Amino acid sequence: MKKQTIFLTTLIIAAIFFTACEQIPDHCGKGVTYDPKFQFCFAGGAHNLCNGSEFNPLTQECMDEKTVGARCANGGPVTLGTPCNGYALSTASAPADGGEITRTPDNTNYPAGTDVVLFAYAATGYTFIGWAGASTSTSVSETVTMNSNKPLIALFQPNTPILVTTEYPPNGGNIKRVEDGDQVTVTAEANDNHTFDRWAGAVTSTQPTVTVTVDEGKTLVAIFTPARHMLTVNVNPVAGGTVFVDNTAMAGITYHDAGARVEVLAQAAAGYVFTGWSGASTSTNRHVSITMGSADQALLANFVYTGATTTDPCAADPGSAECCADNPGDWSCTVNYGSPVAQHGQLRVEGSQIVGSHGQPVQLRGMSLYWTMGPAGGRDYYNSSAIQFLASDWKASVVRATMGVEANWWIDQQGYIFRPEENRQRVITAVDAAIANNIYVIISWQSSEAESYQAEAIEFFRDMATRYGGGVNVIYEIYSGPTTRDGMSNEIYWSSVVKPYMQAVTDAIREIDPRNIILIGSPRWSQHPDVAAADPVIGDNLAYSMHIYAGNIAQRQAFRNRASQVMEMNKAVFASEFAATDAVTNSPLNLAETDIWIDFMDQHKIGWVNWSLNSMNETSAALTTGAPTTGNWNDYLSASGVYIRNKLTTAPKRYD
Repeated sequence: MKKQTIFLTTLIIAAIFFTACEQIPDHCGKGVTYDPKFQFCFAGGAHNLCNGSEFNPLTQECMDEKTVGARCANGGPVTLGTPCNGYALSTASAPADGGEITRTPDNTNYPAGTDVVLFAYAATGYTFIGWAGASTSTSVSETVTMNSNKPLIALFQPNTPILVTTEYPPNGGNIKRVEDGDQVTVTAEANDNHTFDRWAGAVTSTQPTVTVTVDEGKTLVAIFTPARHMLTVNVNPVAGGTVFVDNTAMAGITYHDAGARVEVLAQAAAGYVFTGWSGASTSTNRHVSITMGSADQALLANFVYTGATTTDPCAADPGSAECCADNPGDWSCTVNYGSPVAQHGQLRVEGSQIVGSHGQPVQLRGMSLYWTMGPAGGRDYYNSSAIQFLASDWKASVVRATMGVEANWWIDQQGYIFRPEENRQRVITAVDAAIANNIYVIISWQSSEAESYQAEAIEFFRDMATRYGGGVNVIYEIYSGPTTRDGMSNEIYWSSVVKPYMQAVTDAIREIDPRNIILIGSPRWSQHPDVAAADPVIGDNLAYSMHIYAGNIAQRQAFRNRASQVMEMNKAVFASEFAATDAVTNSPLNLAETDIWIDFMDQHKIGWVNWSLNSMNETSAALTTGAPTTGNWNDYLSASGVYIRNKLTTAPKRYD
């Protein structure tokens, strides 16, 4: 009972996470349980899953040991004192170019009690000297047990007598240094919304200023921690409606890093209308964005009772014409509120359109991850936190996991043919994260000669279909970039080389997954969907890939004409790779031509995925060097990233 008493206040504050009701049980509605003790409704039976114990909606936990049979929203078991999403493990190398870290299993969040094995690999010119953070071991192999969120930093010492200093995280602060012979005095200065925690490496200290004698190679890391602030969101009156915090129905107290943007939406209950916010916002729009500054903030959603027979039109359909007529600035009237998968369900191809289970066209828009075997500035974004940030902050409805197949550029960049399980695990991590965040995910086989690896492709896609074919989230792109052959026309190359491969892999998937969409590539790096559509692969729910690089003079109106020809054949197209540059590294942005492509795709409701989420020195990269790999990277946006994020968070142009 003591634990129940401790959480009772939190439970009452958070009670309106569930549909609030008056003290008449009938007001709870059909299938909803009324609890006379706390005088509110438990929608969806979440309370009952705890078998009579108290349920804390803020942490998604049951408050005592009566948890047999309880399940989290993600399907996992409810464990006393453990968040449903598990615990996060964040890793970094200091300095960043000093070496790399691998982890097994390769996830970002782990169930409580999971043992994670990490290895530190020193780069040329460096020696591994130990860990900082959750471990201070000096062994290159370290095992951590996930019973809390844990940071872990691998320390690498230069082999020459210099002092290397590193900030962790990179946006946490700065290090100033004054050198006097072999004596170097360093001072850690935290940026806004961070605090200095301690030094690690050559010196262990909590003092911001220390002096180091550089008689050998040394590494020193300044560790900063983000300030966290409390956001309190409540409803007035309690029975008036529901509030959503970052797309989760939840009222009461949540904690967020300083600088984080929190999305909050109010939805009126039957008989009530929303009248506006008070506190941190005074907007009358149901959706507001709250940026956490340097202090706690509070927000109150206000509703007025108008009669039991009235219904807020936005409650039934937030994006409906009736709702938007009264709320023209509402977020729901620009970017549909609610998760993409919840809105659209099972996708299918109907004529020239991809449609949802509701029968209406669906235009997915999102980001492509870099090749799985790419450099660290690309492959490191295959983690659940990065994809969660794309879904929640960038409003991506789809993400693309790009399996690098045959590339063998150097030792740490080997594709599926050389390192199948390592690359497969990155794809699995991305797909699992997309499913957890209720967005769609494209599983792409990135190759320019996939026909040489048909057996491997069939094995891989059989595995993916077995794992995910029973759900609605996945889309298969079975050959991303067919090229061409000397002396062959596009038509002959397609019919004699590429199409037989496409048919074989399609048939293999359909033996396991008869429903989810398959994307079909075409000659010259998927720039000729008209050729493939004119001699089509046999099967249902097939669409034709386009790879669009707006900076390429050959990919302008003539390419749009080819896309139109495919739609005139009553077949669907999807831009599975779309960039504002040419395909050549560091080619300039062409935003004027990109705008034309965006308008064309909006007009025809063609889905698109931007290339790509990485922080390397490429103009098509969405992020700049040093960007965090687990989200919260909006201070590191490239020019392309700024443009694409703005497109994703703004409603597509309506042509109907």
